[in-house]
Amino acid sequence: MLQLARTWASDGQLVQRNGVWVLVSARIHGGPALSALSSSMISGLQPRERDLLSALALGGPVPLETVHKAELVREVDALFAAGHIRHDARRVGQVAIGMPLLTLLLRHELQDQSNEAYATCCRGCTSMPEPPKPDRFAGTG
Repeated sequence: MLQLARTWASDGQLVQRNGVWVLVSARIHGGPALSALSSSMISGLQPRERDLLSALALGGPVPLETVHKAELVREVDALFAAGHIRHDARRVGQVAIGMPLLTLLLRHELQDQSNEAYATCCRGCTSMPEPPKPDRFAGTG
């Protein structure tokens, strides 16, 4: 993580404002450091758990009711246990990714993939948003 922060700071993607470090780039770059961090955070996930995390990274919080209808209860339980998701404090009854950095890493991983990849991630989650426009993959939409 420290190497990744150093890389972002040297590239001007991570800057200090009023004593707080802020990631200012919508498109994150980090080479091997980013790949290693991403791999360590999501290693051991089952395919459906990873699909659900990717859908949350791209589409945002999802109602628990939708997760239940999509028969993803076991996956949600595993992601809660791993600390990857949490109840969304701003939206009662919804789950979201627990760490903003994980959202950025997953979006970075998916940004070069087509909308078909997003549709695959969202399979069964009928209340998920429509596939994003290409600029949304970069976290700018």
